[in-house]
Amino acid sequence: MAILGHFGGADLTQNTVYCLFEPDAEGLTGDGFPTESSIFYGTRPGRRYAFFPRAATMPEDKLFKMMMKTRRVETNGAEPDPEVVRRSMWEYQNVVDGEGLARLMDDLAAKYPDKGDPAERILPAMPDLAQTLNMASADTRGVIVLVHPEGGDPALERQLTSLLFEEGIAGRTHIARLTAAEWAEAKAAEQIAGGEFTAGVVFVAPDPFGLDGEVWAEVPVGTSKADMRTALAEVLDRFHRKWRKLDRVSHIRAGVAADVSWTEYDPDTGGLVRIGAGSKKLGEVPTVH
Repeated sequence: MAILGHFGGADLTQNTVYCLFEPDAEGLTGDGFPTESSIFYGTRPGRRYAFFPRAATMPEDKLFKMMMKTRRVETNGAEPDPEVVRRSMWEYQNVVDGEGLARLMDDLAAKYPDKGDPAERILPAMPDLAQTLNMASADTRGVIVLVHPEGGDPALERQLTSLLFEEGIAGRTHIARLTAAEWAEAKAAEQIAGGEFTAGVVFVAPDPFGLDGEVWAEVPVGTSKADMRTALAEVLDRFHRKWRKLDRVSHIRAGVAADVSWTEYDPDTGGLVRIGAGSKKLGEVPTVH
């Protein structure tokens, strides 16, 4: 994610925002795309949600009228939700610099303190492998795939879940959970290249466009927690040193040259739209849950 708008000085960039979500936010724990009401805090730069740099010093009634008017124009006349606008006002008035954002992040962290006991934590798996690869490539992170053997392995999942919250591992990967059959399907579809194991914990490096991935390390079922920790630490260090993505302009040019197109969520229609006419299309590999 990139911080744009007032923080970055680029107000007309609608497709990238910085958001904080509460752990139980609608769209994160349910089968729906996160909506504005799901956001605990999020910069709203760009044409869709104009940013008002002087918001902290403007009278509230004037700021509210300006924001309501802007929202009506930018949503084709739809009447904005006053509560959502007031929430945005609060953000503009209180989070206009790095110190304000840090205070808000501290507030959110205090609201959801660390539970302490790893046994109470859940595996932070994404909905499917395709989304995991796509997000990892965008965030310059690796992918850890937990491939359950036939019948499942709750002990393996608990062990990996515990490790994922340890310093040095936490926050450096995106996670997918697959069955052995789903993993075999992903490899047969050439969504995943390399690797020999049919189950276990697998580290995958995404390709720069988030279309597919390559196995960089495998940890078999039955590996001790200490050995799994060592294996993940080693491959994460290698990934950090070696995995690189082009700068934005070069990345787009490479995508055009490679005949790539992709789908994006369109908030106006509530559906997916295709961007580009390339024949190598993102989002059309088999969806593996």
